Amino acid sequence: MLACAAALFLPTALAAQPDAAPPAPRTRAEQTDWQATSTHADVDRFLAGLAALPHGDRIRCETIGRTVQGRPLRCVRVRAREHSPALRALVIANIHGGEVEGKEVVQILLREIALGEHDDLLRDVEFAFVPVFNADGNDEIDRGNRVDQNGPDGGVGRRHNSQDRDLNRDFIKVESPEVRALLATFASFAPHLFMDLHATNGSYHGYHLTYCTSLNANTDPALRDLMHDRFLPAVRTRMHESHGLRIFDYGNFGRSGPQSGWSTFSADPRLAINYVGLHHCLSLLSEAYSYLPFAERARATRAFVLESVRELVVRKDEVLCLRAAAEARAAELPFCFGHELAPPVQGELLVGAVDEVEIEGLGVRRIARPEFTAIQAPLRTRFVARAERTLPEAWAIVGDFPLVAQVLRAHAVPVFTLGAPVRARTEAFVVRELARQRAPFQGHRLVRLGGELQGGEHELPAGTLVVPARHGLARLAAQLLEAESDDGLATWGFFDGALHRADETDGLGYPVLRLLEPLAEDALRPVAADASVFPALVPYEPAFGSAEPRNDPPPHDVAVVVEVAEPGKRLATRGFEAEARFEGRVLRYRVGDAAVESLDALGNALASASTSGEGTAPPPAVALVRRGRGVRHPELVAACAALQSAGVRKVLLWPDWIE
Repeated sequence: MLACAAALFLPTALAAQPDAAPPAPRTRAEQTDWQATSTHADVDRFLAGLAALPHGDRIRCETIGRTVQGRPLRCVRVRAREHSPALRALVIANIHGGEVEGKEVVQILLREIALGEHDDLLRDVEFAFVPVFNADGNDEIDRGNRVDQNGPDGGVGRRHNSQDRDLNRDFIKVESPEVRALLATFASFAPHLFMDLHATNGSYHGYHLTYCTSLNANTDPALRDLMHDRFLPAVRTRMHESHGLRIFDYGNFGRSGPQSGWSTFSADPRLAINYVGLHHCLSLLSEAYSYLPFAERARATRAFVLESVRELVVRKDEVLCLRAAAEARAAELPFCFGHELAPPVQGELLVGAVDEVEIEGLGVRRIARPEFTAIQAPLRTRFVARAERTLPEAWAIVGDFPLVAQVLRAHAVPVFTLGAPVRARTEAFVVRELARQRAPFQGHRLVRLGGELQGGEHELPAGTLVVPARHGLARLAAQLLEAESDDGLATWGFFDGALHRADETDGLGYPVLRLLEPLAEDALRPVAADASVFPALVPYEPAFGSAEPRNDPPPHDVAVVVEVAEPGKRLATRGFEAEARFEGRVLRYRVGDAAVESLDALGNALASASTSGEGTAPPPAVALVRRGRGVRHPELVAACAALQSAGVRKVLLWPDWIE
């Protein structure tokens, strides 16, 4: 079945011209009959091979940033030279390193374009593709990752990036260099359609793929209605009629099973799909059903991308008109908060089933059965807001918050400082409730505030950050700065040191004031970009920073190699993202001529390496770390942290991804 499905992706141009030279590149998945997936280096080689194809001049590959470990983030721009498209579409894949079909599909689509296909779309659409967004996580390929997924047998990457963060939960706090790079590309490219390609391993349903658009109530209502009521129903029909594929709104069954209904996931803009809606961009989440074979998931994903872009072209005039109107009225619409699922609507739901196959030492693989059952059940596929509030003229952030200023800049929200003190009429948020989540989530204890607004006047000192609210991204600014935002900067702890309940302070309990009258423009100074304020979340940095890697190592005082001495036996885990556990696993740490097998001993070996003939020398200032094959990222982090604990000031990571 896999081989037959793979044949669906062979380019038609090659079939017609078997002697054509040079041959079109094939993805790693195609080369292996869908038993393996592409590494970052595989994708780079594939992209390089497109230039020699008949229409390779339509494709331009750019580096838009670098990952935590220094891998280049590739963005592939596609435009037919003979046209000036009115529409732009940005498609990203592999935001989760184990969800790999989108990465293969993007390569296949690029090859098809380089061979002269899809001219009907290129007349109206300019594309930007990011085939491997989580490049570090992608290359942590292991057979034990996402064991329950139906292939590829050769293993897939890990969900998180090298900061151990889920990139699809980072679109408010923007802690990762990957998301900051994508937001800069988003701002410059200004897409009309954004697609985020995933695979889901949730409820046992009867669909090839489920989808979602922006669910946040601060998305312009006309754009939300377009997607829910007209755009997606048309795509759904064509997917069935033209491809024989069943698709439906993304979600899961209730706890009591299918009869209890089907509910979608979240309206929080920490997720990319909800976030981009705040930029007046049509957004689509694609979730291929992970219990289908790998090649079948790719076939469904490819069809969904093409049919969605076709629908964008069909509705070109409507999309352009609605987007312009959304930007014009953004500041006039209220800010919505207190999201909850909308009342259910009765509808048809396809219920599937799976077979379970035990994979020794790893866990259980689930394989979708071909049969399914249609039932009537309550469907909850949209969110509504319990409350709303008129926007102010601007927000003033009182205090020293350089990181907040740079996060706002990363979001393309205008931010200024006051050049001189100003007295202004304001509303302050009086904090009555301040709750912090007990368990950390993505490295943070999430914050929830309750209270009310209180009018008054405040003296704003020079240097106060000011964020206007009369522009096209006003509701995004409100999402970030309003105290009662479901998912704002306060949620992620950006104001923690300045938060106080009303019974604990006479001053501001929340450091963001709502300004009720405009400030003079000549009183405002634009904030300059300063990426240095973003903190690193790993105990190492790439050996070459933003420069291209070289064969010669950078200056360092000591070299450390982390390698696997005994791989041990991997124990089966529950949950597709559970951290791997091993029995009998041993790591070895080499420092010069010494080789030790514990982190405690690593510190001693480092001290020995620093010993001079007549005494001891201080710990080395710079250590260059090389990771051996099979060393898992948490093990690498632990070794680098141990070096820092032993007194090393800077740990440089050699790029093990260079082949």
